[in-house]
Amino acid sequence: MTLKYRLIFPVLILMLCQACQDLTPAQISGLWRLDALNIDGFEKPVDQLYMQLQPNGSFAVTRPAGDLVGTYELHNGEIHFNSPHTPWWNDAWSLQLIQRQLRLRGKKAPYFTTFLTFTPVEKIPDFDEFEEELVGNWVLYRIRKKGKKTFPAQTYMSFTPVSYLLSVDGKTQERGGLKVDPRHRKLIFENQETAWKAWFYGRELRLSNAELELEYSLRRQ
Repeated sequence: MTLKYRLIFPVLILMLCQACQDLTPAQISGLWRLDALNIDGFEKPVDQLYMQLQPNGSFAVTRPAGDLVGTYELHNGEIHFNSPHTPWWNDAWSLQLIQRQLRLRGKKAPYFTTFLTFTPVEKIPDFDEFEEELVGNWVLYRIRKKGKKTFPAQTYMSFTPVSYLLSVDGKTQERGGLKVDPRHRKLIFENQETAWKAWFYGRELRLSNAELELEYSLRRQ
């Protein structure tokens, strides 16, 4: 075996062991925020969802659509949720803890291609924190329309608590009033009279409109 493969082989073994880890309630207990939802290979809007896992095998979920509670069991690298609520929280998921991220993948139909990524947080933020994080200047670097991606150049969006501005090459293309709904993570652009879902993907901002089949990806300027 060459030196190159002698160095790579232990790393691969470590990765495989990590992927097959059988976690305990103590290892995953705490407050987790849903940061990414991927279905069939497509990134989907993420609502304000927080999951509290307790060492005693109980869990609670806080979300705009309504809070819910239940119990969970860990077995052979899987987490089994038991709850009288939606199917997500009454099903089995493969479970991994990688670089402080909790990653879940559906084990049964129709969730085979559903992936959830959670990160640990200290507390559920106040609603005004969403507005504070939104305000400022952003670069609009990607537009997805009906599944097709384009990458605009020199396109920017700016937000205040009550207004927005869209510019291209330094020239204003659109501006108007803005209403921020922090509870449901929505932005209402008064010029268009449309509501857009808004969520943070790590340090980036996503805006999506299901009716227009549009999604904007933005990063801080």
